[in-house]
Order: sequence, then C-alpha cells, then structure tokens
Amino acid sequence: MYVYCAKIYDMARCTKEEALQTRARVLEAARTVFRERGVSRTTLEDIAKAAGVTRGAVYWHFANKGDVLQAMFDEVSIPLIDRLDDTLLLDPHTDALGRVRNFLLQLIGSIQRDERLLAIMEICEFKCEFVQERAADLEEWRLHINDLQGKLTSTYEIAQREGSLRPDLSPALAAWDTQCFLAGLIRLWLLAPASLAALGTPEALIEQHIALRKRCATELTPSSAGAVTVGPAERG
Repeated sequence: MYVYCAKIYDMARCTKEEALQTRARVLEAARTVFRERGVSRTTLEDIAKAAGVTRGAVYWHFANKGDVLQAMFDEVSIPLIDRLDDTLLLDPHTDALGRVRNFLLQLIGSIQRDERLLAIMEICEFKCEFVQERAADLEEWRLHINDLQGKLTSTYEIAQREGSLRPDLSPALAAWDTQCFLAGLIRLWLLAPASLAALGTPEALIEQHIALRKRCATELTPSSAGAVTVGPAERG
C-alpha cells in the first residue's frame, strides 16, 4: 500500500512539474513569436507550434493571447517591482534623491541583464496594439503608472523636506518628469540604441537627470544668447 501511494505521489509530482515546464515553454515561445510578428498577427496555434506543444496544451494554461501576454508581464515585473519598491521607499541609508537614482539605475540594469524583461519592453512598446479587446491591459498599465507616480512623488516630498530638491520643482512635477525621462530613455534604447550611445550611457544620463533635480542646479542661468551659462557659485 505504501509503495502504491508513493508511486501515485511521484506521478502527481511529475505531472505538476511537466505542466510547469510546458507553461514555461509556451511563455518562452510567445516572447519569441510576439517579438517577431507582433501580438495582433500571432495566434495561439503559432505559439503552440513554436513551443512544440499542442494547441490544447496552450489552452490548458491560457484562455487567450491576453492571458499569455499578462503572464509574460507578471513573470518578470512582479519580482522587479517588489525589489524596486524596496529601493525607492524603504532604504533608510540613502537620501531621497539617491533613492530615485538607485531606482532608475536598478531598473535599467535589470533590463540590460534580463533578456525576458527586454523582450517584454519591446513587445509592449512596439509589437502590441491596445485596441478594445486589450482595454483591460491598458487600464492595468495606467494603474502601474499611477502607482509609480505616487511613490516617486512621496520620495520627492522627502527630498523637499531634506532640502535637496530644487525649490522651483514641486514633488509631483518632479515625479512626472522622472516618469517621462524613464519612458523616453527606454523607448530610445529599444528603437535607436546607436543614437542613445551617441548621447552617452544610460547610467550617465540618469546621473545627469538626478543632478538637474538638485538644489545646486538653480545656479544655472540662461545667457542672452539662449545658451546655458554657469553662475558665480558654480565657477567658484
């Protein structure tokens, strides 16, 4: 009886492991096919063929392409968001502007190191149409944007209290500016990496972005010719 139960347990465990492996293969194949053809031109049958499984195996895990896309996003974004939240909100040893800096550096570093995350960014930016049937996904993106806006605003409010944020910048405006900077940086990186390389490394651009938020940046004054000159405090 014990041997029989052990065999049943092993079979169940094997079946569960096989199901997880199949799911992972489907997601990996979907990343490849979505990247090559775009989401709208890809069918679940295309994904099944690329994964080397039956269409029924795909439907066992996912009801439609939207489910596949959401699972791909959750697979890489949830652990990343949790980690970045700790950097942005919970680091007691770094000042507020330093936390924003570290948040941006860690996010860009994650994209550089993780091919899955890079693929998701490319698919969502250039290979996915947010039409009516994808309205729920678009709304979820809006929720992520609003959530990040709130966290960045809170961090910049701390910077304001610390006296490190430029006095002419409101925390909310600084937060939106950082979101625009980040979205533009990622888009330029995906679309025209050579152009980005001509401007400098992503890390250098992040350092400049943070420097322009600091109080000392108000020493920069426009000259009569429209260029930017350095005030006496900066030269001294």
